[in-house]
Amino acid sequence: AGVEDTKVTTSLKVKQAVSFQRPAFTASASLTWGSIAAGASATQVITCSGAAVQDRVLVGLAAAGVSAGLIVTAWVSSTNNITVRLTNVTASPVTPHSGAATTYAVTAVRF
Repeated sequence: AGVEDTKVTTSLKVKQAVSFQRPAFTASASLTWGSIAAGASATQVITCSGAAVQDRVLVGLAAAGVSAGLIVTAWVSSTNNITVRLTNVTASPVTPHSGAATTYAVTAVRF
C-alpha cells in the first residue's frame, strides 16, 4: 500500500545544436540625484530604444555602486523608457553619490 519511486532513464540523441538568444537593448545615462528623505523614493527615466513593457531590466553602476541604505530597482515603464528608482531605507535623508552625476547603464531583456 506504499508508493515506490521509479527512476526512468531515456536516451536522448541531439542531431543539431540549438542556439537561442534573447533580444537585449542597452542604454546609459548620467543621472544626478537630490536628497532622498528617509523612507522615500526618487525616480528618473532613461531612454532605451527597443525596450518594451514586460522586458526584464538589469542595472549597472560603476565600481563605487550606490550609496549605503539605498535600493535600486528598474523597469520598463513605457515603450523605450526605463524608470530607475532609488529607495532610501534608512532613518535619515541620503544624497546618492554625494550629489555627483553618475552613469547608470540599463539593459532590457525580452523573455
